[in-house]
Amino acid sequence: MDSGGSYREGTHLKQAIKSVTSLPVCYVINTHVHPDHMLGNAAFDDEQTIFIGHEKMPNAMASRLAHYQRQFSEILGSAYNGTEFIGPDQLVTTSEPTTLDLGNRSLLLTAYTTAHTDHDLTVLDQKTNTLWTGDLLFRERIPALDGSINGWIAILEKFQQQSFHAIIPGHGPAAIGAESAVWQPILTYLKTVRTDIREIIQDMGTIDQATETVAPNACSNWQLFQHYHRRNVTAAFVELEWE
Repeated sequence: MDSGGSYREGTHLKQAIKSVTSLPVCYVINTHVHPDHMLGNAAFDDEQTIFIGHEKMPNAMASRLAHYQRQFSEILGSAYNGTEFIGPDQLVTTSEPTTLDLGNRSLLLTAYTTAHTDHDLTVLDQKTNTLWTGDLLFRERIPALDGSINGWIAILEKFQQQSFHAIIPGHGPAAIGAESAVWQPILTYLKTVRTDIREIIQDMGTIDQATETVAPNACSNWQLFQHYHRRNVTAAFVELEWE
């Protein structure tokens, strides 16, 4: 589930897998197209590996490809060497989850409508009731909105009503034996952003006003707040002003 943020990271992940099993990697499942989750794909690219993603992932990759190539070759330097943008061979549709039969366990792959992105995918190991959320769940690091704040909140509220033995977020530590509380910090942040923006829009305020005033007390709760909060507010404002 996700191959890392560079070809070098993908090779380290592959070596770590080999240290515990001689079995081949049959599937690489990308939860979405953001580079920190799929730039390691090339390390696993061989005849026996099937890459899997959301039905909208190919279009999402195509629209971002030139930007990602330019930006991350500069950011990563030599760690970028060997990187290829490998899209999915197999697609999961929002209308029908996909089950992968691995013999002694099955994985349930579910594709979602627009939330964190427009192509989020989760993986549920049904044997252990472990959920890989991709970036539908951030812990400790501030969420990054690249889709719909309304859609994201709705999906998180559904997760909050379910029970999992373990939850593996896109960012932050795993939650073992987690209750619904694991979802509360991100829900509180997103709902606060939404509420504050709606009030500004109702008062005929501007997007600049929103980026300066929305959720001011959230900064102490999230890592990288200063890098992503204003961007989140901008994206949410554009969506909410058309409600």
